[in-house]
Amino acid sequence: MAEGIPVVGMVTRLVHQKGMDVVASVIHRLLDLGIQMVLLGSGESWAHDFFSAVASERPDRFACRLGYDPVLAHRIIAGSDLFLMPSRFEPCGLTQMFALRYGTLPVVRAVGSTTRWKISMRQRGRERVSNFTISPATPS
Repeated sequence: MAEGIPVVGMVTRLVHQKGMDVVASVIHRLLDLGIQMVLLGSGESWAHDFFSAVASERPDRFACRLGYDPVLAHRIIAGSDLFLMPSRFEPCGLTQMFALRYGTLPVVRAVGSTTRWKISMRQRGRERVSNFTISPATPS
């Protein structure tokens, strides 16, 4: 990963519920914007194949590790500038809480528990929020 370029992290199951089809539909556009992205997870075979191929095509911008490693998961969450969670539904939102704890800004869909962990803060007379929300979860 190159210094001075934003890093977007994802630690998730690579399944429809987690919005991986949405990520797949926009990943090339995101990488073309100049971001770097790191993905850790496992799940559906199409996602394994797709994201592995993107990592091979764009090793300068995208890293993918299939499987789960709890130590690496926390390093990704803590070391990212943004943490992407485009879930269609989110019963817990634990990784969002980890991101907030590490000072990584979550980018979430406003569903389920992600709406409960949005924290508003006032700093120097300005309203600040603890995460960004995106919507809808449809590939385009």
